[in-house]
Amino acid sequence: MSKRYSIKSGLLIFGLFFLTPIFIFSQESKKEKKERDAQEKFDKEYNEWKQRLGSYPLTRKEGIVTFEFIDSILVKGKTKGDLVVAFKTSLSDVLKEAKSAIDIEDKDAGLVIAKVTDNMSYEWNNKSTLHSLKYSLKFLAKEDKFRLQLTDIAIAEENTLYYSVLKVPVKYSSLDPQASDDELKGLYKKLSNKQREFIITVRKAMVKHLGVVHEALGLMIIKKTQDTF
Repeated sequence: MSKRYSIKSGLLIFGLFFLTPIFIFSQESKKEKKERDAQEKFDKEYNEWKQRLGSYPLTRKEGIVTFEFIDSILVKGKTKGDLVVAFKTSLSDVLKEAKSAIDIEDKDAGLVIAKVTDNMSYEWNNKSTLHSLKYSLKFLAKEDKFRLQLTDIAIAEENTLYYSVLKVPVKYSSLDPQASDDELKGLYKKLSNKQREFIITVRKAMVKHLGVVHEALGLMIIKKTQDTF
């Protein structure tokens, strides 16, 4: 009887000695897998959100946010002077509800920079909302062509706008897909899905508004070059 007991005890000790590490390893593996799956899910969702944010592009150079079309617009038979006049007279026609003022004008270089305070609109919670947007219009003319750039873009009182919905301090720089990934990812972690959608909504509204201004000004300048100055 004691011999059988000894054998059973030995087998039990043997089992505990060899199987316990396997059990512990199995439990740790499950935990690691769960953590890995959660991280992969987070990374996938974050990258999709970042891609959506980046689908409304704004470039950033030395901290300045810019919206532009690289190609120059051709207007045959017009001098730099003609194009500068067309740009200046187009401002009031296109930006009727905005405030604009000439900041820099160099006729010889064909350069004009105007400061603009405008309003962009966006839909949120089934309501249309206006918010102030500031930017500079940089117009550069050469013989027979011109380029128009919207630069130094900033949301007026951006912290107030974002904090009203996000309830966390946000700087526009952290919403730039070209900014550091750690900064953008750190913000993403703090936000709910609804808050993340709000950021996309604001970015989309900005780019849409700037695109409309750019196109309208370009077309108006072309139209005015066909008029008699």
